[in-house]
Amino acid sequence: MAIDESRNGKGSSIQLVQVEGFLEVARRGSVSRAAEALFITQPTLTARLHGLERELGTPLFLRTPHGMRLTDAGKAWVPYAERALRALAEGRDALEQVMSASAGHLMIAAAPAVSTYVLPQLLEKFVATHPRVEVSVRTGHSEDVVDLVLRDDVQLGLGRAIRHPDLELRRFHTEELVLVCAPDHAFTKRRAVTMTEVAGQKLIMFDRTSRWSAASVSRCYRARPWPGRSRAGH
Repeated sequence: MAIDESRNGKGSSIQLVQVEGFLEVARRGSVSRAAEALFITQPTLTARLHGLERELGTPLFLRTPHGMRLTDAGKAWVPYAERALRALAEGRDALEQVMSASAGHLMIAAAPAVSTYVLPQLLEKFVATHPRVEVSVRTGHSEDVVDLVLRDDVQLGLGRAIRHPDLELRRFHTEELVLVCAPDHAFTKRRAVTMTEVAGQKLIMFDRTSRWSAASVSRCYRARPWPGRSRAGH
């Protein structure tokens, strides 16, 4: 891995292995001991140090009979080299967490009924198993959910099935639509009623913007017998 920089308009490339070698020699005060710790040969490590000094334009070590000693420039560069390695290690850990879904930011769009009645329980379980994942939820009707997913504003959309060539649909939840009657209504004495019978009643429907409202009206419209038309034509 190389760290690209620019110095006075000239391209510069500092190798990660050079930074690692520099810090190991600085800690141990010896090229031979540092090379042994890094499992490389002494000439290889020496070449890396020389290359790093050429890139930085200044000696980093004093070669003395008693070992390697940092120059003032070398001492000044130590914290930056340590910071660079630490940032790379943290970045690697962050990538591993994202790839394993143990950390990151999950953005979800959900239809109102889903976000109110279904999503809370699902998110409670998800957060318990992925405590380092930040979750954001945007609520909108199913058509809005589709638009959010297509614009990449969210990673996941939950709503009624709306087919689109750029979307992958997967069923994750099924709800039952039931008829609720007053206790004294005639329907309460029967085990089942037809949609045609339901369509003939005065109904209290969902909010018109609800996906269930559209579905209920559509079913009732198809089931209701209209004057002048035969049932076979519907």
